[in-house]
Amino acid sequence: MKKNYRGLLAGGFAAMIMITGCNKDEETLLLEGKTEEEKQAIAIDIASEQYETYAGFESGMMYADEGLEAAEGGRMNQDCYTMTYNVSESSVAYTLDFGDGCTTPDGQTIRGALQVDMSFVIDESNISMAATYNFLNYEVDGHIFSGKLIIDGLEFNADMSETTNFGYNLAMVDAKHTYPDGTHTLLNREWRMDVDENDGNIFRVTGASSGKTRIGLRFSASIDEALEVNQLCGIQGLPVAGIWSASVAELGDISIDYGNGACDEIVTLTYNGTDYEIDVVQ
Repeated sequence: MKKNYRGLLAGGFAAMIMITGCNKDEETLLLEGKTEEEKQAIAIDIASEQYETYAGFESGMMYADEGLEAAEGGRMNQDCYTMTYNVSESSVAYTLDFGDGCTTPDGQTIRGALQVDMSFVIDESNISMAATYNFLNYEVDGHIFSGKLIIDGLEFNADMSETTNFGYNLAMVDAKHTYPDGTHTLLNREWRMDVDENDGNIFRVTGASSGKTRIGLRFSASIDEALEVNQLCGIQGLPVAGIWSASVAELGDISIDYGNGACDEIVTLTYNGTDYEIDVVQ
């Protein structure tokens, strides 16, 4: 049986969350007295949290990268933050401090800071790179992000072109997304991102994660079929294919099928034997 839940979600891929806090009894109480319909809504909300959290951290990483090119007139207003940096032959460390808040040209209000440490190993044939993005109470329109996003295993040719079989490791460590109402998700994730051998615009994603949902339920998750992220689709961080599944404390198992490669916002969430079609961006 399929139900159409278009519009119920404000997002759906990316809040995989670090395990803390509640014991089994507390988690049981979180669902005590809930109807099956209410449990279904909770399962659907988990899909929303996945997208909202990952998109927030990925957006912060992009802002930090653009900070290095601020003088070129990027997406952000140079006057919106104070930048401090230290450069050596093998490393770059810098901070974008937004202070008590400023408004970017695209209308977002940002507070807090982003701190980045990059390291390089350079030889005659290639360049290896690693980067740690520290989110220091980085706040965008009332959503606060804290924790680390770590990239390593990134290699380029000496001319900075991508190597054959280009890919990298992506980790999210102690990643916390606090919503404007004070609730939050927590996340730990270990993912591998590899460029598809037949299409350089598509990354194939494998790996696992664990964490806590916005209402406090622990979960562990895996990628059952490699996720595909198409950089040409224009939907930030949202896979266009693949299957992600999670075991959620007291709630049971859920899975998200991201489709067949089409650039759309529709996914299918399966919970308790029922499929729900969801617009994860609306």
